[in-house]
Amino acid sequence: MVIKVYLTDTGKSLIRDYLNATEAFPVVAAQLQKDEKSIRRMLGPSGNPTLKNFIGILNACSVAEHLSLRICQQQEAC
Repeated sequence: MVIKVYLTDTGKSLIRDYLNATEAFPVVAAQLQKDEKSIRRMLGPSGNPTLKNFIGILNACSVAEHLSLRICQQQEAC
């Protein structure tokens, strides 16, 4: 399965909805060594996570769901 996530409000919203549905915010926060509220703020409508934090969140989700993530430079290349 291929899911394309872009760092936009929609992308953040999808990740936030996933973490809420799976109740994984505490797990992801522990893996990133961040406060759970901080992760929630990053993925909120006005949140602006750093690339390092966003990749960390994606990695934590991919491990939990046994997904393989890849980064593409161009949209057509994926």
